[in-house]
Amino acid sequence: MIVRSKATLTSKQQLTLPAAVRAALNVTAGDALMFEIGPDGVRVLPAPRPNRFSAFAGRYRIGAGRSQKETNAWLRELRGHESKR
Repeated sequence: MIVRSKATLTSKQQLTLPAAVRAALNVTAGDALMFEIGPDGVRVLPAPRPNRFSAFAGRYRIGAGRSQKETNAWLRELRGHESKR
């Protein structure tokens, strides 16, 4: 499907996307757009939306992590188990 529409840049450097373009891109107010400029022209794409796991990025230890022995000891402590299995 090809959608062609015209938008004019305002004195504040803003564009209003025509309804047909918004519908084709499936975007609404507040959504971010990406502009890819290449030798063949400009592509406008919806920016990737953050997924529900993005909030956890960088929260935990970076590096090798815990050994199996450390992990098992930690789990025993959390579960209240005193004896080793």
